[in-house]
Amino acid sequence: MMLPNIIRIKVRSKESRGINLYIPMILIYLLLLPLLVLFIPLWLLVSLFTAGTPKGYMIVKIVPAFYKLLCATRGTEVNVLDKDSEVILKIF
Repeated sequence: MMLPNIIRIKVRSKESRGINLYIPMILIYLLLLPLLVLFIPLWLLVSLFTAGTPKGYMIVKIVPAFYKLLCATRGTEVNVLDKDSEVILKIF
């Protein structure tokens, strides 16, 4: 499984040519990195206190599930159409 690399946002209207934006996901990952650094010790502490319980097992599985969810967004395409304009969002 690979993480998404690029988000493409395309905005078009009937009167104008439109805008294409290619946003590298590394910028978003760098913004989320401080939150991850704060979250991991808290996650480890909570999983230690709830070890051996069904709820503790679910807490341990949160990080791999979040990674799989992020990887599953690869290939997502959202089209929003209006009578005058169009917005397309693609995740590569």
